[in-house]
Amino acid sequence: MSTECPTCHVSIDGHAKYCPRCGEPLSGSGDSSRGFRYTNLASLVAILVGLALVLLIVGSVAAGLRERSLRTVISAQRHYEAGVVFMENGRYDLAERELRTALRMEPSLTDAQAKLDELAQLQATPTADAAVPTEVPNESAKDALARIRRAYQAGDYEQVTLLVISFRGAYPDEQSSELNEMQLASYRALAEAALAEDHMSDAVRHFDNALLLAPSDVELATARQMAVLYVDAGRYWGGDWSSTIAILEHLVAQDPEYKDVYTLLYNAHLNYGNEAVTAGESCLAAEQYQAAYNLAPSDEVGGLQAAAANACLSSAVESELLVAGDFVGAVISVQPAGNADFIYIYGYVLNSASKGLSGMRVRISAWDWSAVATTDSAGLFSFDGLATPATYILELLDSDAPPLEVPAELGQSVQVNFQALAAAE
Repeated sequence: MSTECPTCHVSIDGHAKYCPRCGEPLSGSGDSSRGFRYTNLASLVAILVGLALVLLIVGSVAAGLRERSLRTVISAQRHYEAGVVFMENGRYDLAERELRTALRMEPSLTDAQAKLDELAQLQATPTADAAVPTEVPNESAKDALARIRRAYQAGDYEQVTLLVISFRGAYPDEQSSELNEMQLASYRALAEAALAEDHMSDAVRHFDNALLLAPSDVELATARQMAVLYVDAGRYWGGDWSSTIAILEHLVAQDPEYKDVYTLLYNAHLNYGNEAVTAGESCLAAEQYQAAYNLAPSDEVGGLQAAAANACLSSAVESELLVAGDFVGAVISVQPAGNADFIYIYGYVLNSASKGLSGMRVRISAWDWSAVATTDSAGLFSFDGLATPATYILELLDSDAPPLEVPAELGQSVQVNFQALAAAE
């Protein structure tokens, strides 16, 4: 069915109530203004829909450009990292190729230009032991993978890792399970070789690289942990025998044949015992000598242990005799402290002959807080850095001495002694 608009005379198909051009009602449809409003509304909706489509298209294009830009930056960074690795290994031609590729892809990568400048100086002054660079022509991903495969089959694992870095920079979209397997196996082999040569930091680095490829590999994680613990034991050696021994005991429990940990543990106990003897701590020395003897029995260490044990027993008997009688505590002096923001309370536990007693426990408390200090070989105890003015309560836990009240203010250093009374005859 076709009709004609009485106003603009346009021909209209169907049963429209209003003219789509001018909005005039057709066939007595009623108010022309309403039809015009509806037509304008329809036009507005159409315009908005069109605008939304344009914005969507523009946004998609922009997102695509951003994605391509990001991929370019990532790829350039990979080329840069490969160039740095090649430089460090004396492969200057490969390094130059990678760095120039990185700079071409991302001109704002100033680090790449800096490395190229550094490379120019290295190439101008070659050293006698510098690695001879190999000229590598532009090659396809297939040829590059074949070259990695040949290096892997030849057991040149360091070369494999370098070539894989270069490959991933040159072909970021290439995926190869074989490449991943060769890379993982190479890092594992390099880590094992470093362990065998006692290059522990290198071993940890190779294990870290391997775990990036296989983060759920329990064997790799365990091997890395043991290498790290071995390094940590070396760091504590000679400075903190207690920590050294704790680490080595853990390693021995994991694998007593791991490198030389068994021998190291023996020597750590022996050295700790010698240090304790020098410090006058015969009981601690006896414990350490006994631990060393348990690991590797010998007459020499047995003699050291027996001597330390006898000294420890004599010290205990002497302390018991000298401690006889009640203790009394007293504030000896109150002096200005070096730090006006804190309180320092210290003192000595003495026998009746005014000789310091070691191993005596002194407790300090205020309100619901308390702490315990144990006297050293000179009988000294201390509570440093108290930050609250208060009347502190000091108690000598290893005696029946009555608690002692010690008022203290910020900026004060207070000496408190506990001394045994002479035994009644």
